[in-house]
Amino acid sequence: MAVFKWVIRCFVFVVCLMAKTNLERQREYRERQKQNEGAHRLNGFVSAEAYGVLTKLARHYRITQRELLERLLMDEWKREGGKCGGRGGLS
Repeated sequence: MAVFKWVIRCFVFVVCLMAKTNLERQREYRERQKQNEGAHRLNGFVSAEAYGVLTKLARHYRITQRELLERLLMDEWKREGGKCGGRGGLS
């Protein structure tokens, strides 16, 4: 009987550990991402056409959308020689 009670307690403990809400999982994911090389979170909207291109290109190159955006941004930065002119430029 004691073994049975121990098994039940272990099962309940494991179920309690596993039963997380979406909010809890999302919060943990974001905390892990903060530790990722000083990564920053972006929130925003793009047109449906731009989103379609983003997903297709990422799938084509077999990389994540994040990787694709980072590559495009860094390639453009290098192409411009690390300087941007015009209004609101970074140079």
